[in-house]
Amino acid sequence: MSRVNIDSQAAKKLGRGIGDRLSAIIDDVAATHGERTVEEIEAELDRRMASAGVTGGSWRGTAEAIAAGETVDLRAP
Repeated sequence: MSRVNIDSQAAKKLGRGIGDRLSAIIDDVAATHGERTVEEIEAELDRRMASAGVTGGSWRGTAEAIAAGETVDLRAP
């Protein structure tokens, strides 16, 4: 089960394929974060998102949610 909720506006802006890729990356990082710090999780997200072609913005809030074991909510700016 995914740990990511994408609101309808964000889904519309991202498109189905990108939203699915973001969810997969976040779910994978969340499943493998272990005892990493928020900074380490954020760096991993930055690296993997850049590899997927997603640039700009900050993944700090996402990293904090992953570290806390919470569901990640992606919303359109």
